[in-house]
Amino acid sequence: MDALPDALSAIYFFHDPQDAHRSLGTFNILAIIDAARRRGLAYVHLGYYVHGCRSLEYKARFRPNEVLNARAVWVPFVA
Repeated sequence: MDALPDALSAIYFFHDPQDAHRSLGTFNILAIIDAARRRGLAYVHLGYYVHGCRSLEYKARFRPNEVLNARAVWVPFVA
């Protein structure tokens, strides 16, 4: 994970697709949320979400969740 002034970032996580049944992406996000809470940080950046990409779909289950739109405004994420 990357540490930012007000957040932690989970953008670089990867795992062997044969381990998908272990939900390692979800575990990673939960661990980073806990680390951010312990550090008193306001945000966790989940990294890339690509619609239709099965290996990234788990990120849509975390709420609240926002995306930066084309106008550089944070808006609620809708999968």
